[in-house]
Amino acid sequence: MIKWMPAGIMGLLWLGGLLTVRPWRTVRSRGQALAVLALWGYLAVLIPLCFTPFPAHRGVWGGMAPIMVGTAPTNPIPFRGGLTPDFWLNILMTVPFGFLLQTIYHWRWPRILLAGLALTCLIEGGQFIAGLTVQLNRWSDVNDIITNVTGTVLGSLIRGLWVRFRLQ
Repeated sequence: MIKWMPAGIMGLLWLGGLLTVRPWRTVRSRGQALAVLALWGYLAVLIPLCFTPFPAHRGVWGGMAPIMVGTAPTNPIPFRGGLTPDFWLNILMTVPFGFLLQTIYHWRWPRILLAGLALTCLIEGGQFIAGLTVQLNRWSDVNDIITNVTGTVLGSLIRGLWVRFRLQ
């Protein structure tokens, strides 16, 4: 039961963020309202999901063992394990984040990159802390940082291309 605490804590932090930011106050159109709802819904699923106590393979496809830091399984070596399905799925997982950020805020790519980095550091850092405290058994992986940021930037680029070619 204690292994579910990180998911619950992250869910409460998401709710606190929602109530603090109150994104519905800055909505200018129905399309933007839908994008804001989609972004917060996406985060409501993604963040607690990353903290569930189910061991999410980590290393099975690459046949690699974790590098343990205390009781937290980690992978601090970039591209260790190769380009596994997990690598590509992590990119795909954060494409909606970049797409929705670009839809709502129209940020340039450096800001999108920083938002993707902030989200993935929250997830990976939280998984590391949860691994040390409640032995969550979720890997903190540098590849996840690389792929999540890549997916966020890619989602933003897809949104930019979609707008550009839709209007022509």
